[in-house]
Amino acid sequence: MESWPNPLADQRTLILHHWPLSVQRREMVSRDFFYITTRPENHPRVLSVGRRARVDMAQVLAHLKRTHGWSPTLFIANIDAYFPIIPLNVAALNCPKLLILGDSHHGDAPLRNLIRYVQTESYDAYLTDYLRQHQWFFHLAGLKRLFWLPGLFVRPFENERAVHERRVTELLNDEPAPAAIFVGQARKFHPRRKRLIEELGQRMPGFRHVQTDQQTAQLLYGRVPVSLNFTLNADANLRYFEIAAAGGVQLADRLSAESGMDLLFRDGREIVYFDGIEDLIEACGRLKVDEPARTDIGRGARERFLETCGPQKLLSVLHDIIEGREVEPLYRAEQAHRIRHVKPDTFSEFRLHLYEIIQQLHKERERLEVMWDASAEDIWPEDLIDLPRVKLTVVGETRRSRARLRPFLSNTPDAGRIRWCDKPDKKPFDLVITSSPNELPSNVDRTTGLLYLCPDRSKPDQPTWRLLRAQ
Repeated sequence: MESWPNPLADQRTLILHHWPLSVQRREMVSRDFFYITTRPENHPRVLSVGRRARVDMAQVLAHLKRTHGWSPTLFIANIDAYFPIIPLNVAALNCPKLLILGDSHHGDAPLRNLIRYVQTESYDAYLTDYLRQHQWFFHLAGLKRLFWLPGLFVRPFENERAVHERRVTELLNDEPAPAAIFVGQARKFHPRRKRLIEELGQRMPGFRHVQTDQQTAQLLYGRVPVSLNFTLNADANLRYFEIAAAGGVQLADRLSAESGMDLLFRDGREIVYFDGIEDLIEACGRLKVDEPARTDIGRGARERFLETCGPQKLLSVLHDIIEGREVEPLYRAEQAHRIRHVKPDTFSEFRLHLYEIIQQLHKERERLEVMWDASAEDIWPEDLIDLPRVKLTVVGETRRSRARLRPFLSNTPDAGRIRWCDKPDKKPFDLVITSSPNELPSNVDRTTGLLYLCPDRSKPDQPTWRLLRAQ
């Protein structure tokens, strides 16, 4: 069993998380801790509060003092846009308070809901683990001390190795042995992933879809030639880090530069990225027969994981954040291209809602061709740059927007996914953002599948967007 020095070990840590303690990585828990969760667990240090509980931290603090004579020196909360648990009145805790911002890449109004919450509660620092790109929106909302700790919840292999070894043997016992695997869910909430898995099952001999626990998966990743990674919605999921930690060969979705993944794992050296199903199949076939390349990639991935986001490294960074020390540039939000090069523009729920609609469409589709009619509305093409399967055409008077974004576009490798033109080509678009479908130029292809995003200003104090299908 591997272990690492833990600079948080002597803290009295109060943790709030909807995951049960039994699946939590031990490094996040100091020797002296209490753990608040939604799940019932038979553990003397667990406070189970039920799903969607609104937890008054002043009451929790009073309870812990009264029953245990205990108060925290550190508070870490993890919430996401589904709010399975909601910490309130966190100012009652007289200690450093860290908020980990979880899922905001799917669901109903995920970013708007999270930002509404953080505008009502005050924390000392805000962290993201697998959605670095959404720090842009938290930055626009005015949050300070934003940090990225990639792979924060990768749980190191700890115990019952023999049990997991038996499971691996059972999974690999079929003939022929799998040449490539995907481990994870593929249900109605994962439409694109489900389609990819079904197509690979038909077209790629030796592909296997497996569902198993995290520790068995870590053993599998180190033993099959290629491990595939299909994201839910352009998120740097735990699989990126689990495969690397296992020294596995990973063939993964190419994410945007805003995700930060190209700073961690370099294409062809510690990982192989793919663009679309044809590229995936070709790359997988190439890797299956190139054992020296697989050996180099697996070894490099393991080394890079430990160097940039292994437990010892992240614990050190987390300790620096808590102590208010200088944090390495890699983990600071202001190093992201948008935050570094784009002067903050207007921020509103109206703007967030637009992004959330397109983000949801991106989750469902393999490619999304978007036209933005710039003649009537403020435009924020930089917001869409973190959705890697979106190709954006901005049409109309664009000089002001292009001038505003010139430093950013000169520095991001994703600039090629934005096209600027005075008039639209006659080409099909999946989505048109416009003031009114009736005012579109006549040469826009109005195909049956076309969707329109139009501003709905029937409530002037709460403008929103309507998603319409072409007639």
